[in-house]
Amino acid sequence: MLLTIADRFLLMAALPPQGDFSTVKIVRLLREKLTFKESEHDDYKIVIGTGGTVTWDESKDAGVTIDLTPMETKMVVDALQKLDTEKKLTIQHVPLYEKVFPARSP
Repeated sequence: MLLTIADRFLLMAALPPQGDFSTVKIVRLLREKLTFKESEHDDYKIVIGTGGTVTWDESKDAGVTIDLTPMETKMVVDALQKLDTEKKLTIQHVPLYEKVFPARSP
C-alpha cells in the first residue's frame, strides 16, 4: 500500500492501544513497518516540535510502499471503520480512507 507520511502518522494513531495477545502483536509489527527510518527523517526533514507537533517537507513526500499482511490489512480496515462508526474521522483521514476503501469514494 502506498502511504504518505501523513497516512503513516494517522494510521499509527488509529491502531488500537490494547487488545488480546494476537492483536497487540500484530499492532507492534505494523507500527514497526509504519515507523520512520533515520534516513527518512533526513530525507523528508521530519521535525518533532514542542507539544508533539510534526512537520516535514511535503514536496518530497511521494509516499512509500508498505507491504501489509492480510492480518495487518484487517487491522487497518478495522481501525478506520471504528473511526467512521464513531464519527471520529477528520478531513486529514480522507486520503487514507479513500486508499483503503476506494469503492466508497464518491
